[in-house]
Amino acid sequence: MPSPAQDAGTAITEVSDRLLFVVSGGFWEKLPESALAVEPSEEQTANEPAEAAPDETPSAETADTEETAPAVSKRGYYRLVAFRAEDNTSRVYLQQMALTDDGPAVETTTEIEELNASSSYVTNIVQEGTGEMGFSAFIAAKTDPSLPEPDTWTVFIDEFGAITIEKATN
Repeated sequence: MPSPAQDAGTAITEVSDRLLFVVSGGFWEKLPESALAVEPSEEQTANEPAEAAPDETPSAETADTEETAPAVSKRGYYRLVAFRAEDNTSRVYLQQMALTDDGPAVETTTEIEELNASSSYVTNIVQEGTGEMGFSAFIAAKTDPSLPEPDTWTVFIDEFGAITIEKATN
């Protein structure tokens, strides 16, 4: 049975002529709401009466099952995309891609305003693989195509999903 990526309906000829760069990488996970419940702090528990200790200690079977990792409700990766706009400048977007049973799906799309507002020309995008949760990439862009060297911008998403976009300061 062919996979959805091999489906004739997803042929490469359907890619936009205005597509300049696509870089995918990093990863994110979203825990279910029940796993995000806040544990009481030590200070809160110190003011509460202590419960009576059970007469039995947990068996080896129950001890292993009590501390299990929380189930992940959603997970995916990031995709940084640059298109050529009608005025030939570049438009850059960051997408959060969800991995679903039917294949990848766009979870969110965010315009990279720092680059799009300056009418820049993207000349390269390089994703930096860290192996950590989040995403990191470098974008080379010129505000004037005749400039000899592009400016470098960093796109960084930490493990909590906070996005930082700034001009690199080598």
